[in-house]
Amino acid sequence: MAHFGIDLGTSNTLVAKLNAAKEPVIVYTDEGKMLPSAIYIGPSGDQIIGQRALNSWADPSCDPARSFLSWKPAVGEDKVLARLPCGQDLVEITPEYLTTLLMEHIIGQLTAGDLGSESIESVLITMPHGWRRRNPKKCDAIRRAVERAISPRNITLQPHVVSEPIAAAAYWIWEARKKGLESKLQGNTVLVCDVGGGTFDLSLVQVGNEHRSLDVVDATNNDIAGDYVDALLLAHVCQKFNEQHHTNYPTTAESVLQALPDSPLLRQWYITVRDLKRELSDNIRRYSSPLPSQRAFIGDTVNSKMIIKLESEDFISCLQPFYAASRKLIQEFLKRNQNRLPAAVLLAGGGSRVAGLREHVLIPALKGFYPDEATVLSVIDRIPVNQIRTDEVIALGAALIANGVISVQERLLNDIGLILTIEDHGLASKLGLSNEQAKQVLITPILRKGAPLPAVFKGADLGVTLLITQGEILELELVVDEFTSHPWIQRHEIRHPGSEQGTMKVDWEISADVDGRLKLRLKPEKGKPVEIEGRWERGDTGRLVIAGGPSLPRITPEQLRQAAWQQAA
Repeated sequence: MAHFGIDLGTSNTLVAKLNAAKEPVIVYTDEGKMLPSAIYIGPSGDQIIGQRALNSWADPSCDPARSFLSWKPAVGEDKVLARLPCGQDLVEITPEYLTTLLMEHIIGQLTAGDLGSESIESVLITMPHGWRRRNPKKCDAIRRAVERAISPRNITLQPHVVSEPIAAAAYWIWEARKKGLESKLQGNTVLVCDVGGGTFDLSLVQVGNEHRSLDVVDATNNDIAGDYVDALLLAHVCQKFNEQHHTNYPTTAESVLQALPDSPLLRQWYITVRDLKRELSDNIRRYSSPLPSQRAFIGDTVNSKMIIKLESEDFISCLQPFYAASRKLIQEFLKRNQNRLPAAVLLAGGGSRVAGLREHVLIPALKGFYPDEATVLSVIDRIPVNQIRTDEVIALGAALIANGVISVQERLLNDIGLILTIEDHGLASKLGLSNEQAKQVLITPILRKGAPLPAVFKGADLGVTLLITQGEILELELVVDEFTSHPWIQRHEIRHPGSEQGTMKVDWEISADVDGRLKLRLKPEKGKPVEIEGRWERGDTGRLVIAGGPSLPRITPEQLRQAAWQQAA
């Protein structure tokens, strides 16, 4: 029975397993190549998936409204991408629906023909860091979409997911141990830079021993990654085309991405530029100065041929906005982790193969944190990274974790706070709050950043009693406390859990599971315990502001306990 690791990427999807020698290997599911995360749905409901679907997206004879790619960032946002007539039916196309179709295709490939020699017991899927920490709704949506695809085949979805950078770290650490480099890493941290299609994820991971291999220390991300690089390059191509043909194609990355759905010509160019990006990046690394030029053959509006000449220097110049955003992300991340600077830097994701990442991002970003450039270079080069494998390592690492070869200790990466209303004027006075201030206070942290997952906080530890009255609804709000003016909030509407009238005392606890998802458990003095998953929202109503402008009074659990004890005394 096999356990597979699956990297459901924005641009490409990869699957890995362990071979007979217990080494992770990629299982290609698109005619021996990487599977593009692209789907074309025909008028009769037939589906084309992978490279052929990507070609259909660029084909002007195909309806672009029936082509879908880069839908992953919209998962879990209740979006409908299209409503398509398919045969006699009108099919609602959502990101979750597309994810299920993609997984059904993958599982079908794995269980058919040459790939179907093993029965699949379970799969482990990876997620972007930001989903797991700030928007569990996206994780849940992906889980449900994958389960819809695999459950009819009696395949189990492993109960935990893994952040994409952590899966990459698992593979590189496994490789380092094979090469005898473990002594240089054990007890130290490594920085994983995962440049995917939609996000640039950073994770700081402490390397342990074989019993607990990886301990997640901290993580962050932005949304400036591989797709943005492609758009920057295409904007340059459009500018050159405009100069030669006096046309008006978009010349910024943002306008290019916005125009793609409605322009067959831009879609053709986009695929050409993506291929050229990889070819030129490989050449820049291969050759010393002077660097070779690259020429992309682009079809113009009358089907003649023109040549857009993209010099290596143009390539580097085009990518300056990407380099700058990446440097800033790394520098701000290391500033908050100056007491545990990484001993090594690891790369992951197809975007990490982009030329210039070392010279224009890593070296300048790390310079301010180490004594000299020689030390910076030793950190970057401590673990040999095979550039050709960087877009595979997430799936390979997921396979190692799925099969128990590498273990991971996840931790809370943000403080979790609790918004409460303090109705007892005496208690409010002990806390130094006016009656107006006591209407809402932020108790933080009830779960502290860095706590090993799973973690639990019991309401009894606050020293105050939760009372619920029959017929009334109590609203409890958990806050992912990042000292921002736009925090994530998980709202729980709590109803009287018993059948009897009157007011009831309820014990409660907040738990964070291994994925960091929060749940509220109620234990009424009468009746059965109740478990509630709250709904996540952004705190953008103006009613809650954590920092900047008016803010809620912030109280620690210790302060509340002390005040409750003093009042009782």
